[in-house]
Formats: sequence, structure tokens, C-alpha cells
Amino acid sequence: MCISNNIKKNVTAKYFILACGGIENSRILLWTKEQNQNLIDNILPIGKYWMNHPWILSGSGAVNRRKLINKLNNKFLDYDGLLHFATKKELLKSKKILNAHMFMKYDEDLKIYKEVMRDILCVAPKYGNKIVQMVLGKDLQCGNIYMQLEEPPNGNNKIVLDKEKDAYGIPKVKLFYKQSKDSLRTAKIVMDEFANLCRKDDIGRIAMKENIYNLEGFESIGTYHHLGGTRIGINKFNSVVDKDLKVHNVNNLYVSGSSNFVTGGYSNPTFTIIQLALRLADKLDKELNI
Repeated sequence: MCISNNIKKNVTAKYFILACGGIENSRILLWTKEQNQNLIDNILPIGKYWMNHPWILSGSGAVNRRKLINKLNNKFLDYDGLLHFATKKELLKSKKILNAHMFMKYDEDLKIYKEVMRDILCVAPKYGNKIVQMVLGKDLQCGNIYMQLEEPPNGNNKIVLDKEKDAYGIPKVKLFYKQSKDSLRTAKIVMDEFANLCRKDDIGRIAMKENIYNLEGFESIGTYHHLGGTRIGINKFNSVVDKDLKVHNVNNLYVSGSSNFVTGGYSNPTFTIIQLALRLADKLDKELNI
């Protein structure tokens, strides 16, 4: 059924694809199940395991850009004035942490430069003098350190229908979400590793945010990528769609988008969303024999 100018129209098709995003996919499926109890299995965990990958301010510091690049052997992403680097598989396994990615801006505000250098001069005056020389030599990467963190799937992080409805009579949603302690622990360990690398190889000095160091929590700067809610899998007790993105026990209903993700990693999800959409398009093309 479609609603246009308050007029409801029934639509018939051989296949239906729901591709409305990381919250709307769950919302529409939950509403559909509410409207037709016989269409969608009540067991399906629709709306559950919702995630994002928090973007946070994890600390600040000053590093010698040239030394860091040589240390990493150019194994990093460097574009738009940002210096990007991420966790290695060996670190994930040895520390039992999640994926994470951090970046520093090339030219932070001058006020931040002064604050960082002042803090370092207070605790490490000898290195503080080196920093002054690096500023003059333009080798300094100084300022805030940002991180993008992976979150583990959690069934208690979920989308449910609200009693309040929108202009079309469809229930709005409530989002139940709590920060992951595993993501917080990951942020601390990754910052620790980077700080130790900088100190050991005389690359720079890093200061971690106090709330992260004390494992008290983090402030999310942005939540732009909504993930999960109609996760892919083979078992209808912990997934909503099968490997072909078809809703379990429904013959012609498919769901495509970031809501299918089982985990979010830290990367932008766009390429994965496109790949899933192309794969589904190829499958239905074969089914329709077009």
C-alpha cells in the first residue's frame, strides 16, 4: 500500500524491496508486522542489534609528521589535510579489542596548538623545547585526535514503535541505545598504544581524554551511520533476512541497506550498501529473466 496526498493505493508486484535506511527499514517492518500478524514471523528480531560507529574526540597531542610517516612506511591514508591510521589485525587479536581508526588534522586552530604545547611543556619540558623547533621547521602535526569506533551488536540496543504517529498514521520510533564498554576499552587501548609508540620512538607526545583514560565514557560527536535492525543471517532467532536479503519465511520481501549489517566496523558503510544492492539486483534479474 502507498499513501499519496492522503490517498491510499494498493500496489501489486512479484517482488518487494525495502530500502529505506538504518532506522526506517526496521520501523516499516515492525509496522507491517503489526498490521498483518500472519505475514511476518513474530520470532524475527526486527529492530534489535542497532548500532553506529561513534565518532569521538579521544585526546590531543603533537607528533613529528615526518618521523611518523617514516615509522609507518607510508601505510596510512593522507588526504584533505588529515593524517589517518587504524588498528592492525595483530593488535585486535592480542588485546582482544574492536576495530578503530584515528585521525589528526594537519592545521588545527592556533589556540589548540598553544594549549597542547603548553601542556606538554608542563609535563615534559625537554620534549616541549623540541616541539618549538618542530613548529619552526613545519614538521609538527599538532592538535586534537579523533577516533571512529566499532560497536559490538547488542540485542538491547533496539528500535521499537512509539504510540505517537506521524502525519500518515504510521507509528514513530523509539531508539534504545547504550554506549558499549568494549568500544570505550578499545579507545583507551588504541590511544595507549599510539602514545607509547610516540614516546618510545621520540615521535611526539599524546594526551588522552580523562574520561576515556578512566573508562567513564565518551562523548559522541556524530552518529551519522545507522546500522543493524534487520541483520543478515541463517537463523531466524538472531537475524531478519537470509543470505539473499530475503525476509525469513516471506517469499517475495527483501530488505537492503545498512540495517542488514551484523557489525559496523569503523569505515563508511556506503560501498558495502552498494555492493549488497548490486548483488540483490543481479539475483532478482535472474529470477525475472529480464
